Amino acid sequence: AFGQLSNIDATNKYSWGENIGWMNWRDAGNPVTSQGVQVRPNFLSGFIWGENVGWINLGDGTPAGPGGQYANVNGTDFGVNRNSTTGNLSGYAWGENIGWINFGGGALATPAQPARFDRVAQRFFGYAWGENVGWINLNDATTGKFPGAILPWSRR
Repeated sequence: AFGQLSNIDATNKYSWGENIGWMNWRDAGNPVTSQGVQVRPNFLSGFIWGENVGWINLGDGTPAGPGGQYANVNGTDFGVNRNSTTGNLSGYAWGENIGWINFGGGALATPAQPARFDRVAQRFFGYAWGENVGWINLNDATTGKFPGAILPWSRR
């Protein structure tokens, strides 16, 4: 649920959308980080801020679907899920100004570039797809240009 501080790295907190610019995964909320993205073993929650597109909701932190994940069958239990074994992301985020973003979309690219959170590297890789905004790059290797997270369970 909201109220926990973001666990996105203070330096590595941005992703790039080819048509929408930089997005900040950490600093949402007042106080700062109070509604930023939370990476958890089975799902993500919180908000990304895009200066050009507004808030993007990754889920409310209370998934009601099987296995403690968001069901993504309608607009009431949506969000981004994480496979705890592979780290691959799936499911949908919602941007009020841009619509749905498919975090499983990168797996459909040629070559496949699935969005995923690598718990050993403590960072995101791959791409997500928004029908109205195109590709969102989580894969830039330049410090500060990819979202990373500091997690107590990430090195297991």
